[in-house]
Amino acid sequence: MSQPMPLYHWTNQIKSMFPNLSKPQVAVLAAFSFGIAKAESCALNVVARGLTFLGIPDTVETRLRRFISNPRIDMAESCENLARSVIRALPRKKPVILLVDETSLQDRLKAMVVSVAYEGRAVPVAMMTYHQTKWPMGQVEMISKMLRWVRDGAGKGRDLIVMADRGIGTSPNLLKAIEGLGMHYMMRVSKTVRVMMDDETVFPFESLTVEPGKSWRAKAKAFKNAGWIECWVECVHGQGHDEAWYLVTNYPHIRGRKYGMRMWEELTFRDYKSGGWQWQKSRVWKPERADMLWLAMSAAYVWMLSLGAKVCLSPKIQRVVVGRNVNGVNVFRLGLLLFKNRLSERRRIPYALKLPTGLRAAKKV
Repeated sequence: MSQPMPLYHWTNQIKSMFPNLSKPQVAVLAAFSFGIAKAESCALNVVARGLTFLGIPDTVETRLRRFISNPRIDMAESCENLARSVIRALPRKKPVILLVDETSLQDRLKAMVVSVAYEGRAVPVAMMTYHQTKWPMGQVEMISKMLRWVRDGAGKGRDLIVMADRGIGTSPNLLKAIEGLGMHYMMRVSKTVRVMMDDETVFPFESLTVEPGKSWRAKAKAFKNAGWIECWVECVHGQGHDEAWYLVTNYPHIRGRKYGMRMWEELTFRDYKSGGWQWQKSRVWKPERADMLWLAMSAAYVWMLSLGAKVCLSPKIQRVVVGRNVNGVNVFRLGLLLFKNRLSERRRIPYALKLPTGLRAAKKV
């Protein structure tokens, strides 16, 4: 059976995003990601029931299962191409913030994920899933490998800044690896990390006293046991926060308040689970298959963010789709609303990826 027009155009978009995939693989990934958005679920049987125009549900589910089980699809190359597509959709010449964090699926799986920060959310562009008790490799090696995929996808001319929380960021070996990749970092670190000033005064971060609403910043060195790493150190105590952020960065043009973007990835993880794609109901427990499932979820997710941006920038679309001001509605949810509206009315759904910044609804959860 022929594809409906929205899927036809989205298939062409997927083809341009993933030149490493064959024509049949492109067709399945396009249908898979389209079906995820349509069903608001990544469970294969649920997605298949929404794609009956491609065949009976059991047959469609088999095709989806074969796709995520296909060992011939190179995950590294796919992530590189996904990163390239997402970063090209952002405004040029602006630094790209990459967020690194781990999420878990009950007691089944964990995933280390590198995401591109965007307007209150983050697009996962590289991921490795693994069983709770079995890491595929050391943490620094794993993160460095995924960052290399993203760097190669981004190409030259873009400043890439990696952010992570202290559980990951308090690692001088990771900071050195990021620098070795030609990238930048802003990491929250443990308050016990020692700092050395130009006059060779040495003190632990926690000895700094910064009032709520204030910050302190200096060029210094950190990590005594690693032979001292030159960086900027910053202590930021947000108004109403119980404790300060202790930050290190090798990027002179960024300030500590930007570290708040790191939390956007947590909101995206919620969207991938109970708030959107229902990863917890996927029943895909093998790590290599879960990686491919994440690829399909990310393709659907960046499409919805692109659509949400369109809603934010068009009062006319807002009146039709939302019926009110978009303030208080996050950009992912706005994209879903536009997608469902156009689908139900059989109207054209914009498929080209565009991720403009400065959206009014962006910071809402």
